[in-house]
Amino acid sequence: RAVGLISGPALARFAPSLVDALEDGDAGVRWAAVDALSGLDSPALANLTVSAVNRIMRQNDISLALSAVSQWAVKLEGQPEVLKALASLNYQLNFGASQMD
Repeated sequence: RAVGLISGPALARFAPSLVDALEDGDAGVRWAAVDALSGLDSPALANLTVSAVNRIMRQNDISLALSAVSQWAVKLEGQPEVLKALASLNYQLNFGASQMD
């Protein structure tokens, strides 16, 4: 919850730890990490989006992965390469891919 109070450059410093938290054994921690990552500015989020979704997928947490894609896509509208990757991930999520490369 405290991470939700941090924004901007300060939040970006915690981004690697937040991405690591996406593989936590506690689903609540994973959901909190997705919410916190949503607070990053677009360039910072773009740098880690694909890696973050892949980590969520390794946890077989499809609902969280869909939520992350949904939350982050709006912020990444100006990042065409990342949006292309998100579209591919979203397709795989919606059509039953069980693993990501």
